[in-house]
Amino acid sequence: MGPFVWSEGLKPLRAWQQEALDEWRKHGRRAVVEAVTGSGKTEVGIAATLEAVAEGRRVLVVVPSRDLLRQWHERLVAASGALRVGRRGDAHQDSFRHFDVIVSTVQSAVMPAAEKPPAGSLLVADEVHRYGAESFAKVLSASSFDHRLGLTATLERSDDGIGRVLLPFFENVISGCTYQRGYEDGILAPVNVALVPVPFSPRERARYDDLDEVARGERTNLINKFGCRAEPFGSFLQDVQLLAKDDFSGDASVRSARRYLKAFADRRDLLASISGKEEALAAIAPVLEQSSRSLVFAETMSASASAAQTLLQVGIAAAPYTSDLTRNERVALLGSFKRGSITALAAPRVLDEGIDVPEADVAIVLAASRTRRQMIQRMGRVLRPKADGRAAVFVILYAEASSEDPENGAHGTFLEQLTDIAQHLETVEVHSVPAVVKDWLPEVRDNNGQILGEDDQELAEAATISVAQRAATIQRASAHIRTVVASAVRFERCESVDEILRAIVELDPHEADILIRRFGLDGDEPLDNGSIAARLNRTYDEVVQLGDEALGRIQLPGVSSRASDDRSATTHTEPLKGRNEVSVKDPELGQRHVSQPVDHPSRRAGDDSVHVDVEQRPQKPFGTRRIQLPTKASERPRNPESGNTVPIYMECEGGFVPGAVLDTSDWSVVLDYAIVGRRNFEGPDEAALAQLRFYGDSERSRVDGWALWKVKQSGEPIASLRTMPTEVQA
Repeated sequence: MGPFVWSEGLKPLRAWQQEALDEWRKHGRRAVVEAVTGSGKTEVGIAATLEAVAEGRRVLVVVPSRDLLRQWHERLVAASGALRVGRRGDAHQDSFRHFDVIVSTVQSAVMPAAEKPPAGSLLVADEVHRYGAESFAKVLSASSFDHRLGLTATLERSDDGIGRVLLPFFENVISGCTYQRGYEDGILAPVNVALVPVPFSPRERARYDDLDEVARGERTNLINKFGCRAEPFGSFLQDVQLLAKDDFSGDASVRSARRYLKAFADRRDLLASISGKEEALAAIAPVLEQSSRSLVFAETMSASASAAQTLLQVGIAAAPYTSDLTRNERVALLGSFKRGSITALAAPRVLDEGIDVPEADVAIVLAASRTRRQMIQRMGRVLRPKADGRAAVFVILYAEASSEDPENGAHGTFLEQLTDIAQHLETVEVHSVPAVVKDWLPEVRDNNGQILGEDDQELAEAATISVAQRAATIQRASAHIRTVVASAVRFERCESVDEILRAIVELDPHEADILIRRFGLDGDEPLDNGSIAARLNRTYDEVVQLGDEALGRIQLPGVSSRASDDRSATTHTEPLKGRNEVSVKDPELGQRHVSQPVDHPSRRAGDDSVHVDVEQRPQKPFGTRRIQLPTKASERPRNPESGNTVPIYMECEGGFVPGAVLDTSDWSVVLDYAIVGRRNFEGPDEAALAQLRFYGDSERSRVDGWALWKVKQSGEPIASLRTMPTEVQA
């Protein structure tokens, strides 16, 4: 071994880091090091890199994102001024001819034209569990790398990528730092955990039970009839995804697999967005005044925007942090969060992995984690030791008596690990959470923090409105495509499908492939995101992100698209043209919340930008910032204006007479009022069933909407309209 050149820019290794590095050497410098988030995995990779360069080797550091690319590059440059560190990706194309180390995104590293390092090099693979996917496994070149170091919080995947790809290449797994070890070594703070049960509404309970029954029934069939492994769940899911990939969709096993995956996904989305969780967040929010910084983990982009609005309405300086925001916006938000002027970030999976988030002391989980790895990533965001010795606080909201209830085994492995370091691990009712958290969270006494300035005000609101509008754009594009496909299937009207396909040609091929499969534009049955991920050998999160990005950019006739991404971080976001409201919830789930422009004295004539008022308070470093957003008022949606629309109604038990509009051009139905956030339905049967279930009739699984819906003017069943000319005036 050549001499290890230590640098003043690199802190001395902690005990576990040195032990892990020694073990890696003993295993021939081929291993994956597992260590919980926040314990310092990156330092192990930097030390190995410096050692390899001292021996005359080249080093390729592979990361899954541009944010991590920048972070690794900055850390390596700071570690040694003599180290020549280049980049590949994020508009950089550096070469080993001029650099000792190249930090590359995995997407750039697997490109056919990507330069390979010379034989005998070291590969450092950050977030190594990602590279078990077939598309990324190409970076694991046995001919280039004698030395191999993988880094991850937990070596888990839902497919067979660990055993098939990663272990054959890295050969060994080293347990670097557990929660217990990190706590004992003073690396991680102690933690208090509140498990908070949230009740379903009656309608949500009925919907959940329906989906749960389908998922359980299909799981039984898949295990007993079609040979899927029952345990562990990851193996079962892997088998189901493989079945769902089969192109022969007429086979009973394929149909069962796809039904299971759809019910599983719909059930998860429902759990993530039940109305009680947002109400619980609003109840908990005031106590966050005692927090230095808080993180709220949601499931989707729209749920993150809605959570940020909820916090803003009770005076917490919050903003959503999503992949949809521009790089400048994300950098600005993290800067404000670090200064303490914005004290809460609401985010979906974008904060789960890799982002260097400033220290926070409270995490609130609105959506159950899909994996133990995800929960460990989230916990790591708040477990860094606090200057005043305070414990971290973790609040987990879960739908009571559901699959995310710890009483039913949810979070089991994760909670077992926390027991060793938790000062308190309690089940707490929603109404008691503020008092409990207040007791756990001493007030911040430092008076040197930043107050919320004008730029931060605009930043918080602009991010919230931008993300909400982006979510609304995706929802409209998705609804439009589903309507067009339904019309093509039922009435063989394919002209609009051709328009969509022409628009898809302009997308990246990977994005186009995902949309084609998601909506069945190739004539096959539409697939859920889990099935698409299995078919394309991508992760679920990648499929969701790529698909949503495509829906946000695709130019569809009659569907508005997102404004240019070239805006600066603090530019006001213009309201969507032709609309006076922006939904921030998924269209089929949860309660609907609206952000509406309102008249305001600070608005210039002709300026539709939304401004924020900050009530002046005594300066304090953290906690409540008095922000007055436009009121989240609900308003009855206006019926679409079309020459082919007919007002209709139906009678439900209990005297309810809901109304809707029927579009006779494709027989789709738009309800007057949203049903669990959804108004648009592809046909009368589906709309009628939704209304009946909404008003308590959960017995029926199929109804005749053509008979139940009546024409408002005549009272006749809408079936009578089938014999009339297509052009019907409302």
